[in-house]
Amino acid sequence: MELFNLQTASGLSLGKKVIPLKFKEVLPLGAKEQDLEDLIVTFPTLLNWSDVASIDSPADLLIISRQPGTQTRKRADLFAISSDAELVIIEIKRDAQDEKARREAMEFQAIRYAAASRKMTADAIIDMFAKYLEKKPDDQELEPTSQYRIQAVSKLCEHLADEDEKLDEEDLEDRLDLTKRKQKIYLVAAGYEPDVLSACAWLQEHQIDIACFRLRPYRIADQILLERERLIPPPELDDFFVEMRPSGDGSVAKPPGSIVRQKSDKPSVMKWSDDTETKQSVSSWKDALVEGTKHAIELGLPLDSDALPKHSDNANDFISPRQVKPGLYIETNASSVQIMESLSKMLVDRGKAKGYLQMITKAGKSIDLPAE
Repeated sequence: MELFNLQTASGLSLGKKVIPLKFKEVLPLGAKEQDLEDLIVTFPTLLNWSDVASIDSPADLLIISRQPGTQTRKRADLFAISSDAELVIIEIKRDAQDEKARREAMEFQAIRYAAASRKMTADAIIDMFAKYLEKKPDDQELEPTSQYRIQAVSKLCEHLADEDEKLDEEDLEDRLDLTKRKQKIYLVAAGYEPDVLSACAWLQEHQIDIACFRLRPYRIADQILLERERLIPPPELDDFFVEMRPSGDGSVAKPPGSIVRQKSDKPSVMKWSDDTETKQSVSSWKDALVEGTKHAIELGLPLDSDALPKHSDNANDFISPRQVKPGLYIETNASSVQIMESLSKMLVDRGKAKGYLQMITKAGKSIDLPAE
């Protein structure tokens, strides 16, 4: 990004280019890496994957540890849990010049931390978070260590739950199983050496989840502004497309001068045409897939059917397993579209016609499955 002074005295003309500052220039004693850590801990939305709407927007990351140590006595900057239940290792440097003075490149340093944490259990993550909460400065009286662990479980459950979904510690044991999930690496700096960006682009190309965020200060008049940008991976074309929200009559509503993004709509009620008296409440698409699969099995869906979601008698085979009958688990890590397609296919295979299953969403929308 480039900034220029725009002069408007007579028409439009360009003044001098605005040069970014170094972080050591923005505080009287010079901003240190610890100051950047403080900023991210206080405003984790700076590392949201998509654009930050405001500092009050929901954060993608829940910071669970600061300066966590490894068995080799090395210390990462920050550990966090993403909303997808992935462990995120965050490594911070002020400026590209700081990278030149280091013995080891920041991307490889972060990789070592990721490797050292690859076998962390849910219990270890909860304990790490509890210790972090215990060390955080606050005005409250000291609580027993057990209370910090309860707080850690509560905050993790709140962070990972879908809308209106209730999680408990047993759910965390499954969702935070690092043997089933990739770790992510986030690098943060005001500037990067070209070889660092080149290495990270190569790692991304080879399926290593690494991202480079740029937080860069500028001084404009009497204000210091902060630029925030995700350099790697760069936004994809799909990130720039928006969905239009239909109006009440089914046509697309186009508010003057704006495009309204369609909000996520979750299922609320499932109703089967063979049971007009019963309305089954659900709170997420995962719940809908589980209950729909259970019903299809009751109708006689064979367990070797292609219509059944990926299934196994071993919960460890899945990222997000849910039990649909004793000894049988299915994979529920799927989008709402994939879940509806799966439910439709199961019902079609049982000879059910359009609308056998009616789903009512929280926004009041009615969805008939199978669709045709």
